[in-house]
Amino acid sequence: MHVCVFVSTMCVCVCVPTQATASAVRRGQEDESVRCFQLVGDVCEAPAPLVGPHLASVVRLVCETASATQVSPEVRDQALEVLTVLAE
Repeated sequence: MHVCVFVSTMCVCVCVPTQATASAVRRGQEDESVRCFQLVGDVCEAPAPLVGPHLASVVRLVCETASATQVSPEVRDQALEVLTVLAE
């Protein structure tokens, strides 16, 4: 499983889990996709300055995954959970 290493560079904390999530979804790895979306959701709970610059790419990934009928319902639900976190 891909792991986000939280370092001082804010970009790494958002980009790494987003890229890992997209990769897991493309490969059809359901369990890894769910875990990655959970990590993205956790990162999105961080203060706005951390997520702000990457918000568009996170929302795009969530929307693409949630609307992809070939993706399992569990993965699609987890993607929508990220959107819920962002909306809060």
